[in-house]
Amino acid sequence: MSQAVSTKSVIGHGTDSQDDPAVRIGKLEDALDHISRTAQNSRHYTRRLAWISERAESAIRGDDAWKSVTLPKGASTELERVKYRNIALRESVAALVEGMSYLLEQTVDQDLAQGIELTEGEAEAREAALRLIELNGGQS
Repeated sequence: MSQAVSTKSVIGHGTDSQDDPAVRIGKLEDALDHISRTAQNSRHYTRRLAWISERAESAIRGDDAWKSVTLPKGASTELERVKYRNIALRESVAALVEGMSYLLEQTVDQDLAQGIELTEGEAEAREAALRLIELNGGQS
């Protein structure tokens, strides 16, 4: 269970220089600017991070421009994550199939072409690799 953090504890309220409203406002502006820059520099810049960044910048400017940025619902964000993960997995499978096909051509298929017999394990592995390649639309 999270506890609310007071503004005084966040900005170090309590010493003479920090009691000055201008100092406190400066620290808050610096914090908002840092939040905005952190959101913008994220590896995966999402609509949620755009909203966070715009909200922080609007607070510094003192306007309501942040209200124009659409905040995505949690479900669509999760759906996007799954979609990108699916794309990455498909690309990985394609790269693995391409590598497997190349290795079969350069090793096992060359051995067979030269009349070298495969062991039972090698033959089974070759058949499994060929099925995987065929299943993924590759050619060997």
